[in-house]
Order: sequence, then structure tokens, then C-alpha cells
Amino acid sequence: MKSAIRQIDETNLMGEFKPGKIKSADKVVFEFADKKYTVQDVINTFTAHQGAEKGASLSSVLSRNYKIYTEEEIINYEKSRLAKKYPEYRLLSREYYEGILLFDLTEDKVWKKSVTDTTGLKEYYSAHADKYQWKERYQAYVIDAASAKVAKKAAKMLKKGAPMAKVQAELNAESELNVKIDSNMYEAGANKMVDSVEKAVGYSKPVEMEGRFFVVGIEKIVPAGGKTYEEARGLVISDYQSYLEEQWIKDLKSKYEVKVEEDVLKKVVEELESES
Repeated sequence: MKSAIRQIDETNLMGEFKPGKIKSADKVVFEFADKKYTVQDVINTFTAHQGAEKGASLSSVLSRNYKIYTEEEIINYEKSRLAKKYPEYRLLSREYYEGILLFDLTEDKVWKKSVTDTTGLKEYYSAHADKYQWKERYQAYVIDAASAKVAKKAAKMLKKGAPMAKVQAELNAESELNVKIDSNMYEAGANKMVDSVEKAVGYSKPVEMEGRFFVVGIEKIVPAGGKTYEEARGLVISDYQSYLEEQWIKDLKSKYEVKVEEDVLKKVVEELESES
């Protein structure tokens, strides 16, 4: 240890120490777990961890850094032996490693490709266009009001062409709870209020539900029909992912034989059952 310390000067305290030619570089300072640590190793460590608290002496700083160095080496050695000492840890580490590996492969083979492969997506959509269909849809207002009177008044204003925001602002002047209006293209089965009224252009009568009064105003009815690629893109991506995964697994099975060791499988099952 002294062979190393004698070659370090006060510049180490300022973080400016640069070792010159190291004397006795290969001299062993200490040994641990069949590994030898030389003067060169110690000086390299002290050089990498320079600087100190104001007023600290060089000897105290080097002594502290030497202690930290040896403790870190011991800890690193123990970490390297965890898998050997603890079978459960080894199995968990392997499971984690294989999980990350599978995730990375799946991302490359399936997830990333399903989003970036525009040509493949459009070809898949064209080949399965019959899967992506709209049910009958209704461009409609759904009026949610505190009373039948307010619901009727909102419907009357909308019929005359008043903007939805203006209707809400006027009727909610005294309370924000008086009326709430939603406007959307509702697909059959997507909204219980829209589904409950007669499917014809016009406004329904107020219907009471849980203390509120609802009126549905259907402005337009769109017949059932196929979705465009843009409309179906989210579903196409999801289905294309499943397709890519199936093809990937199929390709793997064609290249590699799957063999199940029945004796090992039986033993695993028995152990799992005994633990439950």
C-alpha cells in the first residue's frame, strides 16, 4: 500500500493529480478471491476518485478512498456469486433476462413493424376489409337537462340553428347544472340514450332518467357500411400485430423442433402442486 501512496502528491486533493511513470506497478498490494490487486490498480483508483473536503489531509483522503475501494471490490465479488449461492436468484435472473429478450424480439418483429409497415398494413386491410364495418350511425345531439322544460327549450333553440355553445351558455346562466349537450356521430349500440329513441331525423320527447331529462336530436342517419383505412387504422394495427405474431411463431416452429421432456414436466407440476 505504501508503494502506491508514496507516488501520490497533494494535487490529488484538488482533483489535478496525473500519475507519471508508476514505480513497482505490478507489485501486489493485496489479494482477494484469487485476484491480485497491484500498485497500478490502486493508483488508477485514487486517480479516478480525486478531490476532497476542504481542510482534509492527503493521508486521510487516501485512507478513506482505499477503504471504499476494497469494500466495493468485496461487494462486487459477492454480486458475481449470487447466482451460484442462491438458486432462486439464478432462476429469477434468467427469467428476467429471457423476458427482456422476448420483449425486445417482439418489439422488433411485431409491435414496431405493425406501426411502421404502412404497405403491409394497407395490404392486410384490403384483404380483410369485410371485418371493418360500421353499424348504422347517427349524427345527433344528446341533451341532458335538469327539467323537461329546459330540455325542450334547448331542443327548440338547436332546431332553429343556434350554436350548441350559445344554447348551453344561455340556459346555464343561473346554474351550470341546468343543461349539458353532447354532439357526436353515434354508432348503434354506443350510446344508450340514442339507442332508446326512434331512429328518424328529428327530436325526441324528454325522457326522465335518474332525476335528469334527456332529449335526443338526430340530425343525420348514416347507413351501415365499410370503414375506410383511416377510420379502421387502429383496429387494423391491432389485428396486424396478431397476424405478425402468428406468422413469427409459425416460422419458428418450422425451423426448430419443440420437444417436451415429459418426466421433467411431470416433476415440475408435482412440485408446483405441493407448494400450493
